[in-house]
Amino acid sequence: MGLIKFNDWQKVMAYLSSASSSSRTLQSTTSVSKKLDIAYSHLIKIIKELKIMGFITVIKNGRTNEIALTEEGAEVGDNLLRTRGVIRECQKKIQITTGIKL
Repeated sequence: MGLIKFNDWQKVMAYLSSASSSSRTLQSTTSVSKKLDIAYSHLIKIIKELKIMGFITVIKNGRTNEIALTEEGAEVGDNLLRTRGVIRECQKKIQITTGIKL
């Protein structure tokens, strides 16, 4: 998947998935960049890759770009959020039983 790290697009997908489940509105690329603390130019590269994969739609509204998850993208984003939750629970169990902080 090019030079974009997995964590970067995972972060964008998870954010859009959690944001879309609560409001179901388009997100401006500028606001996503600020909320996730990702450089705007880097976010644009991530968006291009996610668009190629069919996970995101981009709507140009005047001078601003707005993004939304496709149906497939929402499914992937929801799965990412569930997986993160399971991993966090496993980390808590390991920490409780062993005293090792992960």
